Amino acid sequence: FIVDACGVGISYLDVRTGQMTVNTALKAHFGLSQEARLTRRVLLARIHQEDRRRVWEAWARAMENGARMDVEFRAVDELGTVRWIRSTGQAVRS
Repeated sequence: FIVDACGVGISYLDVRTGQMTVNTALKAHFGLSQEARLTRRVLLARIHQEDRRRVWEAWARAMENGARMDVEFRAVDELGTVRWIRSTGQAVRS
């Protein structure tokens, strides 16, 4: 799959259940095992505490009115390794 070869993380969120479906690259960016079950809460816990509010507000705007999201933040894994991530996207309602 070409997206995985590029290292691009992709996610799908079911807003009714909070369950996220993501590819292997996104889990790796957050330092998560491939077996990890993801929700927004799990991912937010991996976002550096100084960046969480800003990321949550960007996600909320995208979900509320379909605004395009473009936000950079730090992800911190269990060992304390910090990775800079740029998240872009837009909510699509089906």
